Amino acid sequence: MNMIHIGEVLHRRRCELGYSQEFVAQGICETATLSRIENGVCTPSKSKMEALMQRLGLYGEKYVAYVSKSDIESDRLREEIIHCNSMKLFEKGLLKLEQLKSITSPKDHLMQQFILRSQVILGKMENGIHVSYSPEKQLALLLQAAHLTMPHFDINSLQHGLLMKDEIKIINQIAVLYSEKGEHTQAINIYRNLLKNIDTHCYSIEELCTLISMITYNYSRLLCLEKKPMEALILAEKGRHLCIVYNRHQMLPGLLVVMADCYCQLGEIEKSHQLFLQSYYTYLATDDKYNAQVVKEHCQELLGLEI
Repeated sequence: MNMIHIGEVLHRRRCELGYSQEFVAQGICETATLSRIENGVCTPSKSKMEALMQRLGLYGEKYVAYVSKSDIESDRLREEIIHCNSMKLFEKGLLKLEQLKSITSPKDHLMQQFILRSQVILGKMENGIHVSYSPEKQLALLLQAAHLTMPHFDINSLQHGLLMKDEIKIINQIAVLYSEKGEHTQAINIYRNLLKNIDTHCYSIEELCTLISMITYNYSRLLCLEKKPMEALILAEKGRHLCIVYNRHQMLPGLLVVMADCYCQLGEIEKSHQLFLQSYYTYLATDDKYNAQVVKEHCQELLGLEI
């Protein structure tokens, strides 16, 4: 088995893409640090290594790295915060976030970016009561997070360079904010530019499958709300195809609902009903009874048909 130093992998990939060391290192580490990594003089921390590889489109690559005790603790807290985010355990998540803040250097842009993004999701405690940040504050935090690793970030111009996972998640969150504020045109433009970036550059689609299918769901749903069913169908079908090909089904039932709504707008009631049925039973198969009931009621309201 051939053994290749991680620095050599980064160097080869960077040269293949024609990127300068300054471009790749931006927001992650100093250019001189990347040079030392490529030359085998030093080994980056786990978080920096992951970020550098993602910026070069090496999402699915396997590697081994020595990490410090602080790296291990940071990773543990990060995973616990992500779990709290997904389970809506806001108070517990905020406590873990404070612990992470206390051990994170202000110069660690990657972890600071994660902290800011998590603040948006977790909100804050006021007089012992959990409250969400205002949409304006959420947007300010997300833009602050984006600028940590993308100093020249412009939400209306996303075509240049490969994006890291957390950067894609931040952009998606910004689009969701605009959508929730009723600014659908701005949200649609953000999604259009984001997908254009993903389609243009060398990403590992398998590694980003769940994230891309979530973006196609959000984007196609907005297009459907704006009465653009044909555009929405093309996008939702793309997301559905990704879910099936890569066996990642988290967004599948939601995409099926969007497709059902689109066919309803096009007057194809039977196709719409069949897709509602597929979504309903997919939710049931994953023991998501709440969303199954939502789909059932939506089908009845929209088509006047029972599931």
